[in-house]
Amino acid sequence: MVLGYGALRYPQARNRPDRQGASRFARIGPIMQPFAGIPNPREWISKLPDQRFDVVARALKSILPVQEDSIMVRRRGRILFQMGRDSVSLEALSAGYQTIVALAADVIRMLFERWELLEGATAIVLVDELDAHLHPRWKMRIVRSLREALPATQFVASTHDPLVLRGLRNGEVAVMRRDEARGAFADADLPAIEGMEVDEILKSRHFGLSSTLDPEVEELFNEYYHLLSLPPTQERRARIEELGDQLAGKGEFGRNRHEQVLLEAADRFIAEEDRAARDGTRRQLKAETLARIQRLWSEQTGARRA
Repeated sequence: MVLGYGALRYPQARNRPDRQGASRFARIGPIMQPFAGIPNPREWISKLPDQRFDVVARALKSILPVQEDSIMVRRRGRILFQMGRDSVSLEALSAGYQTIVALAADVIRMLFERWELLEGATAIVLVDELDAHLHPRWKMRIVRSLREALPATQFVASTHDPLVLRGLRNGEVAVMRRDEARGAFADADLPAIEGMEVDEILKSRHFGLSSTLDPEVEELFNEYYHLLSLPPTQERRARIEELGDQLAGKGEFGRNRHEQVLLEAADRFIAEEDRAARDGTRRQLKAETLARIQRLWSEQTGARRA
């Protein structure tokens, strides 16, 4: 079974049933807006037999970021999410909730045509921009939630948000690239994703940013390192000191003396590398400087573990 949901408005395509009336098993449709291109699940859910309604309710509760004691009920043709004494209808949910409910319900509806239990229901689901309309906290758990609710279903999703990569395992991420020789291709030769912080993901080959700093702050850092790489003059020293004062509160110059000394050594290394690049030579960091950085780094990491 293959299901496709695109953020762009692709024309819907459905397999026609065969002469025996076999169930269709593939579908592609858009979800630019909540429920757009996907049938409103309210009518389908409200007419389910009790046993299947309970299965859908458990799956949606697993996927949605709702409280542990929340339940989904149907009342007079309406679908309600009940949280303690409060209840909210399906139509009153936020855009993020409506989109995921519509997507999940549509997938489950198709799975029910071929399987009795969701635990063993296999399918490939293609989703464009899985993170659309989702709160950052939900983005970080949506992959794990879908994996738990539909363990045998494979989701192939696109995203521009590093938060969605939370819950993915090493080897499950690929970056779409394009070059003249190969055209468009999926690059899976990426660093291990498990345990990476969001800032690290952005600056890794997954997203390829050189920095997550504000562009204006990054320009100041670039000027700072450039001046360090030049022969010292009174004017340059004054500007370096001025830049150091401006950048001291930007979170990049160390929170304590250990980190400050380590970063000072790193600054000298960067300045030397810049000079080497400008002179057209390849210089190696002096052994004593490298040893000092390694010693300071060991002391710092040891202090953190303690």
